[in-house]
This record gives sequence, C-alpha cells and structure tokens, in this order.
Amino acid sequence: MGESPEGILGSLREQWNQNGYIHIRKALSAADVERALAGVDFAVRQQDLVRTAHISYRNDQEHSVRVRNAAAASPALLELVDHPGVLPTLVELLGPDLHVLGSEAFVREGGDAPLEGWHTDGGASLMGIVLDPASRALQLKVQYFLTDVSRPDSGNFTVIPGSHRIRPERLDDDCYLPEPNDYWRRGEMPPNAVQILAEPGDAVVFPYNLWHAVAPNSAGRTRRSVIIRYGHLWCRPLDFHRMPAEVVASMTERQRLMFGELGDEAHPTDFYKLVMR
Repeated sequence: MGESPEGILGSLREQWNQNGYIHIRKALSAADVERALAGVDFAVRQQDLVRTAHISYRNDQEHSVRVRNAAAASPALLELVDHPGVLPTLVELLGPDLHVLGSEAFVREGGDAPLEGWHTDGGASLMGIVLDPASRALQLKVQYFLTDVSRPDSGNFTVIPGSHRIRPERLDDDCYLPEPNDYWRRGEMPPNAVQILAEPGDAVVFPYNLWHAVAPNSAGRTRRSVIIRYGHLWCRPLDFHRMPAEVVASMTERQRLMFGELGDEAHPTDFYKLVMR
C-alpha cells in the first residue's frame, strides 16, 4: 500500500505537528469493538498461552492488568494491526514500511489516584530524539478505546499537547518525567494537560515522545483498551523476537510483512527497502 498523493489534509496534519496526537473518532465499528473486547478478555484469561507464546502477562499495579504481545493471543486483536480505520493515517505519518513493534491489552479498574505517571516511551535513547516537523514519524502508537472514557477521571489517556517538541532535561531509562509527576503527587493537573474524552471505537495516534499519563478512574468502571506500537521495518520490536509460528501462519501477507516476517531468503537490506503491499 503506497502513500496517497495528498497526505494528511489541512487541519489533521496541523494537529499532528502542533499537538502531537490525532484523535480518530469511530475508527472501529460497534462490531469491531465487541470482537476486540472479547479478544482482550480472552488474552487476559490465557495465562497458559502466555507462558508458551512469548506473551507477557502481569499486574502493573493493583488496579491494572497488561498483556504484552497481545496480538499473538487473539485473532481479534491481530485484526487491529492493519485496521482500515487507522491504516491510511499510519502510512501517511510513518510511510509504507510499517513494522508492528508491540501490542498491549490493558484492563484498568477504579482508583482515585492517577493510574499511570507522566512518561515518554522507548527508553532514554528515544527520549532524547526530537524530530523536525517536516520529518516522518519514527515510532508511534495507536490506542483503541473499547470502553467509554467520554467523561474526565474515567482512567482517561492524558497528554500535554505540544510536548513532543520538548526534549526532557533528564533522560532516564524509566522515562518518567519529574516535573509533571510533581503535579500528579499534589493531586493537580500539570499546566496545559488534557484528558482525552473518547467513546468506544475511538482511536488516538501519538508518537513515542509525547508526554502522557493515565488519569484517575474515580468513576470506578473497568476500562479496556488496546495499544499497537509501530515503527519502520528496520526498528527492533519491543514485545517479541519473532512471533510464534502458528500466529504467523494465520496472518495475511500484509500482516506478515508488518511483523517483519520476510522469509528465510530475505537479505538484511530488505528491512530498509521493502514496503507494504
């Protein structure tokens, strides 16, 4: 699949460059949401599968469960990696050599304190890279919201718009950001922070270096979401070395390419040259 000649039009490109994220409303249909919800619940239950398929399952905190490499656990979650509701936007931002670097399913319960502190993604090496506005993206994520977070303090994905243009003064491997987290500890929102109000089926696309966190879930409703991480074919995955063979066998040709499955005859330079079809 090649790039469209028009690119991301007008306000959408401006939103990406200025705010550092794109909110795609109704990216998933109601039927897609139901399949994905079932996929998340299945992935969380499959602890035996988790141990045998290079899938990481753990309680991040008392209020949250995260399944890493979730696309290997459920066909319904594998479908999300090249979903037509977001794929054109990904191709425009990254280019046509999309590589799935990881997939996570989250189940977050209630909590009056923030569910996750302010951080960037990808370790100190990525934390220190700020791209030119004209550049293609380097790595980004898509978060699919499967339950209602259309009101504040529902465990909302929370961002500081424009922070992807700020290089943190301290580059730590854990990527947590002292200044905005000081506000969190005082029970305050950092200046200019925004809670994303999303309905089931919405998706948010954001880069590795956008400052982000998860707001309190004082509403007490269970929040479910799926995050897919993308880079270029030459980027290393975060959740797996290679996907399990039985999962690769179930993929479409495009999905195999997106997971770096180029075949035994591939040349190392192919990871710099091949594009999606």
